Amino acid sequence: MKLSKLLELCDKESAGYNKLVKVSNNRLRKGNIQEVRNAYDARFNEILGTVTDEYLPTIAKPIPYSKNKTKVNKLLRKLFKETNPENKEHTKTIHTYEEWHKFITASNKEDVVDHRVTYLERFFDKYRDPFIKNVYATDLGYGSRNIISALQSITELYTAPKRIRNNEDTETMNFKGYDDYYSSKQQVHTSWRCDFVIATRILEKVLAKFNLRLLPEFKEIAELAIIFENGISAFSIGKENINVLTAPELVFAPQADRSQNDLHSTTEAAYKSKDTGDLYFLRGVAVPYKYWKMAVDRKLTFEEWIKIKNIEVRRVIIDEAGADCFAKHPNAEISEKTLHGNTLITIRNAIPASDDPGRRDRQTDIKIINYKDPSTNRVYNSFVPVRLDDEFNPTNDPQARELTDPDEAMAWKFGKTKTEYYGELVAEA
Repeated sequence: MKLSKLLELCDKESAGYNKLVKVSNNRLRKGNIQEVRNAYDARFNEILGTVTDEYLPTIAKPIPYSKNKTKVNKLLRKLFKETNPENKEHTKTIHTYEEWHKFITASNKEDVVDHRVTYLERFFDKYRDPFIKNVYATDLGYGSRNIISALQSITELYTAPKRIRNNEDTETMNFKGYDDYYSSKQQVHTSWRCDFVIATRILEKVLAKFNLRLLPEFKEIAELAIIFENGISAFSIGKENINVLTAPELVFAPQADRSQNDLHSTTEAAYKSKDTGDLYFLRGVAVPYKYWKMAVDRKLTFEEWIKIKNIEVRRVIIDEAGADCFAKHPNAEISEKTLHGNTLITIRNAIPASDDPGRRDRQTDIKIINYKDPSTNRVYNSFVPVRLDDEFNPTNDPQARELTDPDEAMAWKFGKTKTEYYGELVAEA
C-alpha cells in the first residue's frame, strides 16, 4: 500500500503520525530516509499479512451472538436509524433466525425488498464510499494476496454444504439444501458484501502496531465488524424490521500455497449450523463421521478403507490416518531390515480393480517404508511408490522397475537416490 494514502485515514494526533508523514514523502532524500522508508513499508506489509491471518478465524468461528447480543443489537439499531430517518420508532424488535430459508423468507418480504435501494444508497454513502475513495483492494496487498481475496477465501466456505449436496456421496450429510444457500442478495448484508468493513477493521489493527489511529469516520466503519465478529453472518434492514441470521462455525486450514483455504479439522466438525448439523471435513473434502473418526483416532483398517467408494474421501482419509493403518495387513510381505534400520512392506493386490474405477482392470499393490527417526527414536510408516520411474517408463507404468530396496525407498522420501541420501548422512556423521 502506498504509505501516502494512510495519511488520509489516520488521526493526526496519533503518536506515530509524524513518522508516517516523513516516510510517506517520497521527495525526501536526506540521510538514510530511503532505507527507513523501505523498512517501514516492508514491516507494514508483513504485519498486514500476519494480522489478516490472525483475524479471519474470528469471522469463520465468531463469538456466539447470544454472548454479545446487546452490543450487536445496538449497532443494528444504529444502522436502522441512519437508513430510516423518516421512521421515528428506533427501538425495533430484531428477528433472529438460525436457518437460511427462514431468514431469506423474511428478507424477501416487501418491507425489506422495496426499501433496499434507499437503504443501500444511505448505507454506502455513509460507510462504503469514504473507504473506497481512499483505499482499494489492491492497496491492501501482502505477498501474492490482499485482504479482500483473503476474506473471500473464507466466505466461499459458507456455501460448501450446497456443493457437497450436488457433488459428494449422499452418505456424507443429511443437508437437503437450498439452491440459493448463502447466495448473494442485494437486500442482504454479509461479511463478503461488507468487505470494506472487514478491511477497515484489519487496517485499524495494523495501524495500531505503528501507534496510529483511524480518523473517527473510519473507526465508525471498522466498528460495524462487531456484528460479524459476534455470531451474525447476514442481516437485512427494512422500513419496519431488522432480520439477522446466526453464523455457522467454520474451522479451516490454508492450502499449501496459502492462496485458498479448506474446511479442515481433526478435533471437531469443520462446519456447524442449524441448517446442516455437524459436517466433518479433511482438507476441503467432506467425510462421513464414521471414517473421519477412524482417521483422526488412527483406527482405520484396510477393510474399512477399501469400502469407501469416493476416491477423494479415500485419499484424505488415508492421508490423515497414515500408513500405520496398513502396516499390519494380514497379507503384508515384510522385507529383511537393512543395516540402516529400514523395512519395506508390500501388500499385493491390495486394491481390487473393481474398487478403483480409475485403474480399470488392474489390481493395485501398496508399498510402505517402515523406519526409525534417529532424532526421536520413534518408528514410522510412510507410503512409497510401488515402482520407480526411469528414462523409459513412468512410475505408474506396470513395466517400470519395482521398488524392492528399503534403503532406496527411504531415499525416495527425500527426493534423492540411495547413494546421494546415505552418502550425505555419512558425510554429516
